Amino acid sequence: MFTALCLVAGMAALFYVAGCFLPAKGGVGARAGCSGLDWASLLTGGAGVLFLACPAMILFHRREEKLRSQLANRRRLIVSSRRRELEARRKIQEREDAARRVDSLGTLSAGIAHDVNNILTIILNAIAAKEAAGVGSDMEELFATIRAATSRGRALTKELMTYAGNAPYVFRVQDPNDPIRELEQLIDNTVAPNVSVDFRLGRDLPPVDIAPMQFWKVIINLLKNASEAMNGMNGRICISTYPHTLTADEPYFGPNPPMPGPGVVYEIQDTGPGIPQEVQKRMFEPFYSTKSMGRGLGLATVFGIVGAHEGGIELESTLGVGTTFRIWLPVSSQTPEAPAAGDGEPQPAKPEESRKRNVCALLVDDDPFILKTTAILLKSMSVEVITAGDPRTAWTAYQKNADRLSLVLLDARLGQLDTVELLSEFREIRKDIPVAIVSGQPEETVQQKFAESGYDRFLGKPYTREELAACVNALTTKG
Repeated sequence: MFTALCLVAGMAALFYVAGCFLPAKGGVGARAGCSGLDWASLLTGGAGVLFLACPAMILFHRREEKLRSQLANRRRLIVSSRRRELEARRKIQEREDAARRVDSLGTLSAGIAHDVNNILTIILNAIAAKEAAGVGSDMEELFATIRAATSRGRALTKELMTYAGNAPYVFRVQDPNDPIRELEQLIDNTVAPNVSVDFRLGRDLPPVDIAPMQFWKVIINLLKNASEAMNGMNGRICISTYPHTLTADEPYFGPNPPMPGPGVVYEIQDTGPGIPQEVQKRMFEPFYSTKSMGRGLGLATVFGIVGAHEGGIELESTLGVGTTFRIWLPVSSQTPEAPAAGDGEPQPAKPEESRKRNVCALLVDDDPFILKTTAILLKSMSVEVITAGDPRTAWTAYQKNADRLSLVLLDARLGQLDTVELLSEFREIRKDIPVAIVSGQPEETVQQKFAESGYDRFLGKPYTREELAACVNALTTKG
């Protein structure tokens, strides 16, 4: 373009010279204004035209090149912005897909935990019944082994319920640094001796809502993962807390996307080998583990607990450099409160106390093995037992024996049906009947279901003979 413009300017100058030199049309004299000029003057005038035209052409050329550069940069920015937008959409879609997948796994985990709790209840009851009847010395060790294995299964189902979001949560408004300080004494048993731990706790942090009995598992599991990632090598773990206002475009994820706003971050950074991308995509799924002896519930538990706290998780990992987990929790709208005095589990009553009274219990459960083994245990406590395996049988038995019943042990679900309506019908006949709800779900869930009808005691599955006896004694001494 610049060359063409220069040529045009040159030709214009030549035409000017030619116009001044050649005679006018018709051959009469020279053009007006050009008479008396010699060749030197004509050439000098043409050069002047060129001298005046070329800088303008150069300026025009530079502006054109600048505009071209700006347009090219704008195109690159538009393309780059579209790529970033597509990448962000892809990541959001991946997180949503992962959340849906984990949500379905959570539902599955809750169902599995319920069924396993029933199985463990049967085993515990059978062992307790045999022990109450007396066993030979050769069998005592075998029963102790079975009981220990059952206890491990009981702990496993609690972890599954936590992952599924069905664990009991009692929230308190706390200083965000309190959970870290409380865990300092446990770190020696959690982190390998070849790994050093640094603390960088922020000051004057806003309070957050924390369920202490659950949230400590988040910190412990992340510390264990970071320590085990070192694989015997020397390394460092840094635990930090600091305030952070979450925005909508940040890559925090959880069972439910956290709501943007002010909050606090718990950051656990290690100098381990890093986590491959294919592992990162599945590491929060239950039973997924890269360890030969791993159960794969540690990070799944973290996922469920953080979701229950309405928080989010962010993961950054670079192979050969290390991994950083960030747990974001929203700021509480309340002020911290001191823990109430006397908090703790009530002491179970002695099983022998029920033998001092004539006790008759209606036991309702849809699992025939639980009915059988629990009835045996109750009879070993000198409790008369009436059993029912479905709502109709339970209703008939209750109508016949309402006046002499001392208590009702009612499973929260019979098949696919909640027993809320059945309990309401029991109350219509006799409002003062002591009732214990038996369930493998946490009591908070049961409280919501039975809020209107109410109940007097909760017995969680799987339960031991001592827990069953404590429940019976509490109901028979009610009032």
